[in-house]
Amino acid sequence: MIPDFIKRSHILQAISHLRKIDVPARRCAKKFVLLHNGSQYPAKYVLAIAHEMATGRELDPETFSGGDETNRFLRNLGFDIVRIHAEATSSATLNADTPAKAHPASCKKCKAALIRTIKAMFGDVRQNWLSDTPVRLEDYTGTPQGKPLASIHAALAGLRGHQDFIRRRLLPPCDLLIPALNCLVEFDENQHFTHARKIALSLYPDTLSLGFPRKRWQTLCAQIDAHDSTPPYRGEQRAWYDTLRDFLPRMQKMNPTVRIHMGEFAWCKASSEEIRARLREIIPSAKSKDQRSSTRSNASVTIATAIPEVEDYLSRNDALAVLKNILSSIEPQPDILLLPGGFFYNADKPTSDTLQAISSQIQKVMPTSGKDTIVVTGLDCRESKDQLALAISRKGVIAAGRKFYPTPKDIASGILAAESRRALELGYSRMFTHKGHSFFLAVCYDLFGIKRGKDKSGIVEKRDEMNPGVHAVLGCIHRFCRKGKGPSGETNFARHGIAGASKAWGCPVFATAHFVKRLIPKSWPSGVFWRLGKKSTTEWTFKANGISPIKTSELLLKGRCSVRIQHFELA
Repeated sequence: MIPDFIKRSHILQAISHLRKIDVPARRCAKKFVLLHNGSQYPAKYVLAIAHEMATGRELDPETFSGGDETNRFLRNLGFDIVRIHAEATSSATLNADTPAKAHPASCKKCKAALIRTIKAMFGDVRQNWLSDTPVRLEDYTGTPQGKPLASIHAALAGLRGHQDFIRRRLLPPCDLLIPALNCLVEFDENQHFTHARKIALSLYPDTLSLGFPRKRWQTLCAQIDAHDSTPPYRGEQRAWYDTLRDFLPRMQKMNPTVRIHMGEFAWCKASSEEIRARLREIIPSAKSKDQRSSTRSNASVTIATAIPEVEDYLSRNDALAVLKNILSSIEPQPDILLLPGGFFYNADKPTSDTLQAISSQIQKVMPTSGKDTIVVTGLDCRESKDQLALAISRKGVIAAGRKFYPTPKDIASGILAAESRRALELGYSRMFTHKGHSFFLAVCYDLFGIKRGKDKSGIVEKRDEMNPGVHAVLGCIHRFCRKGKGPSGETNFARHGIAGASKAWGCPVFATAHFVKRLIPKSWPSGVFWRLGKKSTTEWTFKANGISPIKTSELLLKGRCSVRIQHFELA
């Protein structure tokens, strides 16, 4: 007998629970299912779980019957009960993950409704976002992701003998980027649920964080088992691209990729509030735009820019000594310390070992207690033919980026530039997140690339696609010298590079540089926030700056350099 204290709310809680788990084989439906929002659930098992929601204990299936008793009870609560088709009954595998045929998974109106609601919840979103993630296996050799990706690639290649299913250089666009959450959202239609995808999912390392239930996706792959023979290797190819989108957050320091099964719910027929409620279930960490802005304002980030006045570039030992002095004497301790381009130098080509060696040396001079200050520094290698920026915490390298917008002089000298501003560097993204804020690493002239919407290729980006969802840019500029003795245009750089980048991306830009054999201009800004609307950068002046340091101090280091420290607060 079914207890009458089970209410509709308990049934809805049970449905929500079943959407997140695999139904035990012995509890799968044989004749009747509960149809709710486009998905089917085993009716008798729903009631058993609903009892658990009401009392904390699952209802013993021996104490009540399926069929008429269960169906009548659920219909009285306003739910639809349908008989399973004969072909589904014979398989005896129908469970909570089985999509109903009532609504197509490829419905364009469903996708539009989802995007419309996500925009209302989280503000700015980027559709068809290009991550510039490499897709060839050799691109990941020697990186932390290399071994698991090699295992997945080998399994896909051996599935049907298609060894060359990778036919492009970069990953196709991702469905949606939500900058406020720093995560991707993928809309998985039926063609994503294949045997190849199931194999790939089974080989994911347990340490890989995902924004969807992996076991449930494997079950859906077995049930839907989609086939696409154009081209013949399409299944393996799509599974590989989906794998890279799931690994991408680990490489680019983002939150786990969220996946939405488009066949489980008629999104286009639901109210905005119902879609919001479901999205909060799918994205447990999701908060509304207002909630997130409130959270971020309570977690401000302090950024200190170190501007050295030097006779020449420092040796490795001198640079470490200067950094140690800065970190031990700076008050208050910042969240991020920004150093110039080429602050550290390495004679050989940068490798993973090089980055780890530099990181290890920097970690040794970091204070072991107090705030874990992230050090952002420039690293030049091979006579400055490789120019990088690194972000390093007590745990090691957290982000790395190579110069992506070289000057004509750089190109003539043989500098090796990144393919684009989104390209990974030895498996690291040039973006990182700290205290809810996203930061972007720029190397010297990259700031002009941001202003112009260009990278090495010279392709101009659409204005509304330029900012990849960051709250601030951190620029490692190399040096400014006396006129006639080297690069000397610090005013032009501040106006068109730093201020220009801030105007283009609509966010603060923090930057620092060596001042070689010359004094640091008193008004030179190491933090800029554009506040002049559509005016030209030629009209920008130091007085027009929209951000000012909350503290400025001078650090004198005998025999090495003097350093101006400016503290900024990013709310």
